[in-house]
Amino acid sequence: MSLNADFALKMLPMKASDGDGLYLRDDTVDIVDYSHILRLQLVASSMTWSTSETLTGSVQEFWRRIAAFRGMASLDNVDRMSLVNAVIYVATRVIDPSKQTVKPNAVFGLREAHSRRSLDVLADLLLHNPGMAFPPIRQICWALAVLSIPESRRIPNLVDFHLLITQLRGSVSDLTKQKLLPIFTFTSGHIGGWQPSSSILHLMLALLENILYETQLGHATVELDEDPKFRKELLEDLVTNYPTFLRELSSAMIFTPGPQLAGAVATLNSTIWSPVDLLRMLRRIVRISGCIRHSYSSPGGIVIRGGIYQHTTTQTRNLLQDICTIRSEGNLKDWEQVYGVAYSAACKFALLDCGQEIIITADSFVFDDYSPVRVAEAMDQVLESASAIANPPETVRTVLTMMAGLKMSARAHAWGMADSGQLSDSAQYAARLLSCLRDPSKQQMRTSYLASLQRKGLHYEAEGALGSVVAN
Repeated sequence: MSLNADFALKMLPMKASDGDGLYLRDDTVDIVDYSHILRLQLVASSMTWSTSETLTGSVQEFWRRIAAFRGMASLDNVDRMSLVNAVIYVATRVIDPSKQTVKPNAVFGLREAHSRRSLDVLADLLLHNPGMAFPPIRQICWALAVLSIPESRRIPNLVDFHLLITQLRGSVSDLTKQKLLPIFTFTSGHIGGWQPSSSILHLMLALLENILYETQLGHATVELDEDPKFRKELLEDLVTNYPTFLRELSSAMIFTPGPQLAGAVATLNSTIWSPVDLLRMLRRIVRISGCIRHSYSSPGGIVIRGGIYQHTTTQTRNLLQDICTIRSEGNLKDWEQVYGVAYSAACKFALLDCGQEIIITADSFVFDDYSPVRVAEAMDQVLESASAIANPPETVRTVLTMMAGLKMSARAHAWGMADSGQLSDSAQYAARLLSCLRDPSKQQMRTSYLASLQRKGLHYEAEGALGSVVAN
């Protein structure tokens, strides 16, 4: 299906589907063909399409299939681009239901939900199809730029101007500087008080992760008309601004108490973020930071100023430490995964800085074991490795600070729940982790390691950790 076919199709006297044939739920239908059918349906429909059960069902089915699709590498160049452009077309299709069917104040919610679902599907497409060629990635960059425009400015006159999907060519440097980097650094000038949604930021990280790993590992698909320098230009821009992203993300996502509020706890900005949002962002961040910081050579052969490595390390450490101080409430399983990834990543980074060798692979910074037992083992490994070297790195200080904070996190009265006898999720996880770290069979070993670290310039942090792991 050509990129210019939509305009002609719009002129055809085609009726919208009435549910008798085009609404397909059969996974045996080729996904590219399905995307063509769906675009035909939407082209022929009015802007009230969102009130059609058939059309909304077709869109949801399309999202489901795209989110699970892992076959981009098996498609030819034309079909790959067509599929990505179909996703973008559906994502940018105007929603303007009649006032008789949907109340005006509910329309914004419909549009926002459609936009977020579209962004999440694009992120899934990237994450499930490593090695994607640069042209479709470039198109996704364009979609991200469009979908990041606030709703009120994206379709000011409710005119459907996205029938023709812009086909980018060459570099995306101008798009990156004008649209993507402002999102990445939380400095968008779209409207006052604008803040990107978690879905926008997650897609941004998914883009960086995909390009970074596939360029670093050399697995990226290269099309005949593709110039590798374009991929590297985008990667260099994103990596250079990545530390700023981490700093701003922490400020927007986590409310941390000031120094005058000693003993207070951090809280998640739950009006914007959920534990699931935090978890998926965290998984992207530890993979990206790990690859940037611990590649033996410049990741992907790009040119990065020396300070970027240090800033990446510092901002990642700060974010992980802030996450581990969040007072959590909600689904315990979600929070257990959040804490498990944060503690495990901090330990992994510390071990690498202590001299543990690594060859970067796709799974180098994936943490799937969230159990307190596994985290306690990782902390023990850090203590052992750090005590064996003359100058323990700053990442060890971070792990010690996390260990020291466990004692307070485990106290029910710190959350005002002493009377109810009910521990918050964070307190439950901290209590279980402390129980593992207070294993009597290993207490003498831990005490020895911490005493060694006290003598090596980490006196305050090691003393705090010792106060946590020694039961009283």
